[in-house]
Amino acid sequence: MRASAKTDEEIARARDRMRVHHARRSNRRLLVTLLLVGPGILTMLGENDGPSMISYVATGAAYGNSVFVPIVMLTFAMAYVVQEAAMRVGIATQRGHAELIRLRFGGTWAALSLADLLAGNVLTLVAEFVAICSGAAFLGVPRPSAVGIALCVIAAAFATRRYFTWERFALVLALGNLLFLPVALRAYPNGHAVGAAISGWQSVPQHAGLAFFTLVLANIGATVTPWMIFFQQGAVV
Repeated sequence: MRASAKTDEEIARARDRMRVHHARRSNRRLLVTLLLVGPGILTMLGENDGPSMISYVATGAAYGNSVFVPIVMLTFAMAYVVQEAAMRVGIATQRGHAELIRLRFGGTWAALSLADLLAGNVLTLVAEFVAICSGAAFLGVPRPSAVGIALCVIAAAFATRRYFTWERFALVLALGNLLFLPVALRAYPNGHAVGAAISGWQSVPQHAGLAFFTLVLANIGATVTPWMIFFQQGAVV
């Protein structure tokens, strides 16, 4: 049974590669882009989720642009470094992060890395469902129903047990991110205030206490942690 399933998966992946090969030979650049853009888009959108939006909104509402804008710029710079490192490691070694740790430092450190990955994934899933329930509450959807609908969507995405299908499914769902544009415009952003926040760079307010540093950690987790999880899973390989 296992050998047959593995063979079926290899055949399916070979067909995917042939599809890309034929698109390249026929010089259909747009099709090649659509076939290969998935991992990069999903990695980019890894931080653009419900928990991230909640932490950003809380930071902006509590401390304004002078704190929110510099923090977001710093965390996005950190995330860029993480993503760039992940891509370079994956391209150079063709191996996942955990496998590289096992080969270089041994099984104990690899197990610790996987335990950290498990904890990060569990906490991320909890935060995602909290955000789903919060968003559904605005539409009057009860929390049990919101969780059930989300579980059904996840089950449907993984029903085929193929990454290629799951990737396309996730990309369709990711189109919902376009809703952020009209929502942001409806907030009537002040360009002068944003420019002043960047030039002033007052990232730490006076009398900063536990609440402020908790929000800072939330923003770092919302921006950097999802890409760190991709890094650990070897998603770029």
